[in-house]
Amino acid sequence: MSNVLKQLSVAIGGLLFVVVLIVGFLLDIPLAVSVFRATVVMCVGSIVVALFFRFFAGVLYRFVAEQILQQRKAKKDKVAGAKEAELPGG
Repeated sequence: MSNVLKQLSVAIGGLLFVVVLIVGFLLDIPLAVSVFRATVVMCVGSIVVALFFRFFAGVLYRFVAEQILQQRKAKKDKVAGAKEAELPGG
């Protein structure tokens, strides 16, 4: 997985940390409990997002590879068709 996706997953985890911390303050939860919950949510959220990005990057890579193979095959078929048309009696 690229460094950009890793940093993005950590950034999303940080955003979740802030959201949970704000919700904790709004619900008058003690600071230590709120920070602990926000830390757990940040860690789990970062891991889940990183796993999703890894899965999505794999699917995207396979899709792009398949498209490239199809384009190469289409070019070969086009060239073969042009050569066949050039042959006498073809």
